[in-house]
Amino acid sequence: MNEGNFQWGNASLGQFDPEEGIYQDGLFRQANAQPLGDVIQEAHKIGDRYYLVMNGSNELVICNADWTELKSSPGLGAPKNLWFWQGSLWMSDLYKPKLQELDLDGNLIAHKNLNGIPNSLCSWRNQLLLVYPSQVESIVAPNAVPQELIRFNDNVRAVLNYQENLFIALDNGVLYSWSHPDSSLSFVDSVKILDGALCSAGGQNGFFSYDGDSLYHHQKTNHFKAKGIVRLNCENFYGLDFHAESKSLYLFDARAFVAPHKVWRINPFNAQVLNEFEASALPNGLLRKW
Repeated sequence: MNEGNFQWGNASLGQFDPEEGIYQDGLFRQANAQPLGDVIQEAHKIGDRYYLVMNGSNELVICNADWTELKSSPGLGAPKNLWFWQGSLWMSDLYKPKLQELDLDGNLIAHKNLNGIPNSLCSWRNQLLLVYPSQVESIVAPNAVPQELIRFNDNVRAVLNYQENLFIALDNGVLYSWSHPDSSLSFVDSVKILDGALCSAGGQNGFFSYDGDSLYHHQKTNHFKAKGIVRLNCENFYGLDFHAESKSLYLFDARAFVAPHKVWRINPFNAQVLNEFEASALPNGLLRKW
């Protein structure tokens, strides 16, 4: 995902071939003979469709498996985060405290007024979580009102649902785990984690975090304590994500937001840097598959 420059209309989609080490941009333009639009925030694949969250263009673009546009749902404000929960799309707004529920064709089902603007969305134990700067709210059913789940004295940096445990990183450098809403938080470690820089690699291998200088592995056998595995300095951290098919971590550096940007592909098992290539800025990592 290349978000492009605000009001330039130069957002784009690209793909990287790990075996060939080749990055190719412009997938949407090639499939539709037109530009994608302005400022893409997220891309999701649900079934055989792609859902592209276009913040600057104020729309949700739906494509088929070949990236051909099927439909756009305009007038959605400034869509920011999208999550697939209870068979619906749930989308937050960058500027307004609201949450929209859409069907898989992009039609508005309902909307909820919120107490603020969440930084991110995720799910945990069948609940939809709204992650705010210093608190987390939950929605237990599509027609339910958001309820405060927990509040902190420090800002929340990142959250991760890993094997039904919720890991919460705070601005003060503390990482907690939470096994159930009725239980207490458990201290995990003291480690600085950047915004959104918690990433699961799937399976039993634990998860990963990034502090701006080093990549850390949190293994279950080590009680999820942070173990530094490789030093990589980002000028402007733009995402950490795992790609199951290539069994690789991808770390994105926006390099002062001037293209081209740097991406590292890393083997999570031995911390070897497999590729270092240039690509456009990816604001929230890779495409998410459901």
